[in-house]
Amino acid sequence: MTPTVQELFNTAIQLPLDMQSLLAEKLIGYVETHIDPALERVHLDLAKQRMAEVASGKVYSIDGVDALQHVRNAVVIQ
Repeated sequence: MTPTVQELFNTAIQLPLDMQSLLAEKLIGYVETHIDPALERVHLDLAKQRMAEVASGKVYSIDGVDALQHVRNAVVIQ
């Protein structure tokens, strides 16, 4: 019987922290190298489109720190 994701998670969180980190790194490394080529192509095409929009002046980029501050200001809970 194949364990469920929840069962795997429950087992993983019982590992020592250094082993949890190693497991996370291995999982991420695996996922990063097993991307669906069609999805990767869509992502690359979108990145190229966005770069062309910036180069043409259609849109402009802003500093990441400024962007995060703008988002934080927009989501302040009142």
